[in-house]
Amino acid sequence: MPRLTTVAVIVVLATVLVATILAYSYLPRTGSSGGASGNAPGSGPQCKGTAACFTDSVTYIVDG
Repeated sequence: MPRLTTVAVIVVLATVLVATILAYSYLPRTGSSGGASGNAPGSGPQCKGTAACFTDSVTYIVDG
């Protein structure tokens, strides 16, 4: 029975580790200036397809 408990603990820890890595990979990255990383407006490629292309910055969001 102790072997089964050890295996269960290892599976739970591995699951938590994978979930943490996945959650961390979706966090926004910040550059050295503190802003979001990526191309500055106007310096990157133009929008392609039917996607909306925004080139301004969001300063305030009202939710609800």
